[in-house]
Amino acid sequence: MESLSELKAQHSKLKKTIQNDKASHDFYLAMWKSAPYAIIAMFPVSAYAYLASAGSYFVGAVLATGAVSGVGLYGWHTQKKLNGQIAQCEIELEETETKLERRIAKVEAQFMNSRPATYLVLLDNISFDQRLEEVNLNTFRYGIVPQLQKDMEFYDGDLMALLDELDSTVKDEHGKLVKYCRSAREAIEEVSRPEGGQVNQNPDSVAMRVRALYLVLCGIIGSGTVLEGTNKPYEVSRMQKEEISFVRALFANEDKNNRAPILLRNNHLKELAIDIESTRKRAEKLKTTIEHILKVKFEETPYRPGI
Repeated sequence: MESLSELKAQHSKLKKTIQNDKASHDFYLAMWKSAPYAIIAMFPVSAYAYLASAGSYFVGAVLATGAVSGVGLYGWHTQKKLNGQIAQCEIELEETETKLERRIAKVEAQFMNSRPATYLVLLDNISFDQRLEEVNLNTFRYGIVPQLQKDMEFYDGDLMALLDELDSTVKDEHGKLVKYCRSAREAIEEVSRPEGGQVNQNPDSVAMRVRALYLVLCGIIGSGTVLEGTNKPYEVSRMQKEEISFVRALFANEDKNNRAPILLRNNHLKELAIDIESTRKRAEKLKTTIEHILKVKFEETPYRPGI
């Protein structure tokens, strides 16, 4: 099966061949149509040569007439042959155009199917619990046959590069998030453990605390956001009550009953959270760019089976 690039090359070659053959056809057609007029013009010369008894001139005139006739016949034969070639090329061109349209429709449909859908790009959708470690990140190329991938690269290599970059960025973000969640859970458990005792916390409760700590460490929310109830830069309505309570504990005075503020001095967690948020924002920007390109370029036209 021809690739998209091969079909494009074949299409261009056929169009050029038809253009060249039509130009040649017009030339030989003109040669054939002009031959009778040249022959008619030779009659007076032949008659004059004959009457003047100029034998050599007469023979020359007859030979010239024969040559012109031969050229006319050659022009007629060639233009007729070119007619057949042009007709055949036009049939092949039509078939190639049909194949090309179908292939392009499949490529555009695959681009639409490759629309970024990863939840890791949107902060509010990220689960800061054990489920995060179980996420299986398939690249957008997963399940796409190699030939179709090559066609997509030929059709829009820049868009393919953006999709690859998004996959790489999200994979990087996921790895860092898993690392952060593990470290944050251990750190939160440590400050929540009573002296000489064990802590048995609900996994959902731990996940909310891990998330709340992330929002604080990467600078999305500060003490004023929660303590004073302002809505900038992060809306309180988007936080669970337990998250708000934990953030308040983080910014409250540190004592034996509240060791949470220690977490704000954990430079390892802070650097990791800031790095993750930077990576997430980069992924979010890539996702927005890709969706804009898909919408503008492909008009969100789905592939129709059978095209």
